[in-house]
Amino acid sequence: MKPVDDQGKVWGKGFFRPVFAVRVGDKIFIPGAEEDEEVTCWREERFLVADCLNRNRNRRTLRRLPLDLVPEMTGTLFSGFDATRHADIVAVHPGQEGVEEYVIEGEPYRTHGIENLSPEEARTWFVSACGDSFRSRAIKGEKR
Repeated sequence: MKPVDDQGKVWGKGFFRPVFAVRVGDKIFIPGAEEDEEVTCWREERFLVADCLNRNRNRRTLRRLPLDLVPEMTGTLFSGFDATRHADIVAVHPGQEGVEEYVIEGEPYRTHGIENLSPEEARTWFVSACGDSFRSRAIKGEKR
């Protein structure tokens, strides 16, 4: 688990408020975290991994954004970035083709104590539950 280079908020085109984003190398990534989520991001092989924990909604989302995706969303760095100069940007966003997402919520979330897992433990749990490629799957108590 390698850390990201910087993090803060960006104002993306079409957004009503600034959203959490990270910088890896020269690219800005918007991991898709909601305002009330605890977010941890790290680099893993050729991916940015975002662990988004929403304790209020009993939901945890793990996203993998390939580091080689071409940024598509225009915006502006807003605040919080310490090692990145303010600029207009183009960012990778979670709606792009190639982004993988896995969600656990509801009864399975409570049964497995998902909210108490560290980000590394959560990643291990997600991989054991659905394999290393967890494309757009969700566990909500029934199979999808």
